[in-house]
Amino acid sequence: MTNEPLVDPSPEELIAAIEENWRGWLPLFECFDGGRVEHRNGYVRWFSSIRMPFFNGIWGVPASDDLDAGIDEALAPFDAGAVPLLWIVPPPGGLDGKLVARGFVVESTPGMAADIDGLEAREPPPGVTIGEVGEDPRELEACIRVTEVANEMPDETTPALLRAIARFPERDHIRAFVASVNGAPASSAMLLEWAGVAGLYNVGTLPEFRGRGLGTIVSIAALEAGRADGYPIGVLQATAMGEPVYRAMGFEERCRFSFAVRDGAP
Repeated sequence: MTNEPLVDPSPEELIAAIEENWRGWLPLFECFDGGRVEHRNGYVRWFSSIRMPFFNGIWGVPASDDLDAGIDEALAPFDAGAVPLLWIVPPPGGLDGKLVARGFVVESTPGMAADIDGLEAREPPPGVTIGEVGEDPRELEACIRVTEVANEMPDETTPALLRAIARFPERDHIRAFVASVNGAPASSAMLLEWAGVAGLYNVGTLPEFRGRGLGTIVSIAALEAGRADGYPIGVLQATAMGEPVYRAMGFEERCRFSFAVRDGAP
């Protein structure tokens, strides 16, 4: 898929862009310690030395006459090592029941899109500043740590993620933003400019700063930066907590993904 800005897409083109934008992260998994990505028949799976979902996973649906056998084959290396993983099933889905039967917890997640020009700009409240992370690795570390603390990820994932991003050949497609309160990093967001759209990811606010709308403010700042780069459409996959926030911002559901997580052995 081209990375030329997507303008006035059909519904099918927009759904394809939402999917392909997330897939733009796949090369990053090859940059983790012990990381590798395998493109199989109908799906992609990735592995790293970090034994957590997201850092190990599968995207897609096995293209097999025997779907159960295809799922078992896809899971075989994870099963063998009792490796926790995330399995993302793009639309139209159809694997939820089979994954639940194999020990996964499945969440239906909306793929959403918005015309960035139609989003309402938010003025930061007093004491709040919004900035893009520059080349200083300390700035990127602070941004990533905000996201990881907000999403209850352990400290040891931060250095690994920093190393992977530093090795990532498409680093210029990733942009990171931080909202600070009186100079202290409080909320963060990342933008992936890929597949012709600006993808919003990793939005998080530290618990002590929640309830101030900082996640919305930093998200819109990131999306506006994408628009300035020529991408008129913003896309994302929303958690259950984030979905009403994004709807209030102006995002609309375009499709549904299944995000299935399994911790360890089946």
